[in-house]
Amino acid sequence: MKLVNVIAAIVCLMTINLSAQDWAKARLEKSPRHGEWVTVKHGDREVKCFITYPEVKDKATAVIVIHEIYGLSDWVRGVTDQLAEAGYIAIAPDLLSGTAPGGGGTAELGKDNVGKAIMSLPADQITADLNAIADYVKKLPACNGKLGTGQELTSGEDEELKEGALAFSQCMRDEGIDMGDPEFLGPGKFHFDIAGLDTESPAFKAAQEACQSKLPELDIAGVGG
Repeated sequence: MKLVNVIAAIVCLMTINLSAQDWAKARLEKSPRHGEWVTVKHGDREVKCFITYPEVKDKATAVIVIHEIYGLSDWVRGVTDQLAEAGYIAIAPDLLSGTAPGGGGTAELGKDNVGKAIMSLPADQITADLNAIADYVKKLPACNGKLGTGQELTSGEDEELKEGALAFSQCMRDEGIDMGDPEFLGPGKFHFDIAGLDTESPAFKAAQEACQSKLPELDIAGVGG
């Protein structure tokens, strides 16, 4: 099973095709699988998450789905449903939780403000959120305690991720976008700082489309500790 940019603990804030939103919403409405909103608390943070469970008798491995610069969209929720269909418990945290007035997240910010809010997210906060989500999902009664996570990648897979992330940032620069190299936060974890970039511009979107193939695909079937 091939997954692109949705492996747990890989913080990769990318754009998606908004036309996919309608498709994802329709999929969610028709899905026989159980999906629900949950809140994960750690420290003074409350992170809103969408989780979907597989239709299996045995306990399942969990996967964390990381959203792109449009926040926790219907498309991202649709990814959790696809993973649940494949047999995983899939949870997608809204990393923008608490950034909107009144403590809201993606939905409350609105599409015009989400991109700017994404740019201001501290890398250490993202890491803390993901660690809390990992602890939460592994302890669920339906989970077998295993998590498909970048921390459990082989050394070869981790190196492939680093090379792919660096190739992506270089490609973006070659396409005329002044993007710096990613910050590597640990095994399987990286973060692109896109502060100051106009991610809504045609130039950025064209460059991202041209360069996205640089990011590696990983087979996470069976990954887990």
